[in-house]
Amino acid sequence: MNKKLLTVLLLALAMTLAAFGLSSCNPSHSEVETPGDEQVDPIEPDEPADPNPYDLKFTLNGGTYSVSKGGFTGGKLVIPSEYEGKPVTSIEARAFQDCSGLTEITIPDSVTSIGMSAFYRCSGLTGELTIPDSVTSIGEYAFYQCSGLTGVTIGSGVASIQQKAFAHCDGLASIVVAEANPVFHSKNNCIIQTASKSLVLGCRNSVIPDDGSVTSIKRYAFYECSGLTSITIPNGVTAIEIDAFFGTGFYNDPANWDEGNVLYIGEYLLATKETISGSYSIRANTKLIADQAFNSRKSLTGITIPDSVMYIGSNAFYGSNQIQSATMPTLAISFIPKNSLKEVVLTSGESISSQAFENCSGLTSITIPESVTSIGEKAFSNCTGLESVSIRGNVTSIRAQTFWSCNKLKSIEIPSSVTTIENFAFYHCSELKTIYYKGTIDEWTDITIANDGDALTGKSNADLLSATRYYYSENTPTTQDMARTSHWWHYDPETDEPTPWGK
Repeated sequence: MNKKLLTVLLLALAMTLAAFGLSSCNPSHSEVETPGDEQVDPIEPDEPADPNPYDLKFTLNGGTYSVSKGGFTGGKLVIPSEYEGKPVTSIEARAFQDCSGLTEITIPDSVTSIGMSAFYRCSGLTGELTIPDSVTSIGEYAFYQCSGLTGVTIGSGVASIQQKAFAHCDGLASIVVAEANPVFHSKNNCIIQTASKSLVLGCRNSVIPDDGSVTSIKRYAFYECSGLTSITIPNGVTAIEIDAFFGTGFYNDPANWDEGNVLYIGEYLLATKETISGSYSIRANTKLIADQAFNSRKSLTGITIPDSVMYIGSNAFYGSNQIQSATMPTLAISFIPKNSLKEVVLTSGESISSQAFENCSGLTSITIPESVTSIGEKAFSNCTGLESVSIRGNVTSIRAQTFWSCNKLKSIEIPSSVTTIENFAFYHCSELKTIYYKGTIDEWTDITIANDGDALTGKSNADLLSATRYYYSENTPTTQDMARTSHWWHYDPETDEPTPWGK
């Protein structure tokens, strides 16, 4: 076979195969389809779920994520429990601060901490808020000024609620803690730290329990709770920290301020204003003075504290350095600044502690009541301005250096209960000239008076022993009394001051 014939045959074969292929790919409409010949549309794969539908920002910390606002602008928010296969365990500090568009929040049970100011001033957040059991700490200012919140439920795992976490939540009417929580419990819309018996958070509908479960009210407990217009503090409360009721409806009402300057709730003195001036007498029957109640009251010059006061808070009179006169129980001594103090009248109490008035150079007079049975060493040491002392108590001993270097002391009243006067009790009291002893000559003789010393230092109580002594006689001394000594004294009926008979 020649090449020309072969080429013709190959071309014919190719044309035949092409024709067959076209007919098989394009069957005619008249062909009958069998049941097995139906055509099925291909299955499209599902779109993957959006792992971040709220456009939040997630930050990887080790093996867990923290969450913050990111591009979220408002509406209801459900924080996911996982992101990219790892748990979301914390809401960052300031995460949603000032996000006024946020209206509702769901916190998953993977979250263990809510950071400082996390939802600060989210004014659009309304309704009930549930803190899940997984959360252990709620940061400072976490929900501050979320005024639309009406209720809060604290989970069983919460062990720390920082200051002002729910402050200024004006709409808050209900606060509940899960019963299984070992640190906090709730009663009467109050959150109470169980072990310390401290009320840490209240709201407009709070009623402080009177069952003994609350003994202290913590700082900012009712801070800026404008809906709280009245409240009763039960007798079991022994401490109220500064600003516990600041900004409440009760606090903001001028009618509740005594003389326009002092705020009380029943028997509890809570606060004063900087405008307080001159002398002020605390109400009779007042039981407690709150922390820093008179802090830095620069125009306060005198204070009278009734014997009913049983508790005085820390720094209650700190910085009130212009107080010149104080009438008070011994309980209050350590709280009153000594910078300007001149006159002190103690009205009750059993003891004056060591160094209580040491170096109080402005003090000129002190009256010690009958209730006092002990005065500590150096109680008035180096009170260089002290001129007169009246001890009307049942003191049995005047301790070492009690009046050391009181070099302007002119007179002292000593009770008959004194049995010992220790060394240097009146050392360097060179101006001491008069002793009013409320006992007899024989009783004075029975007092053990130490008087050690040497040629260099001198005798330790020489100034006391060289002073003129007067002995007490309620009535005019008899001829027999005058035969023993002419030095007798009594209390002047008008001034109640020691006065020698015949003068």
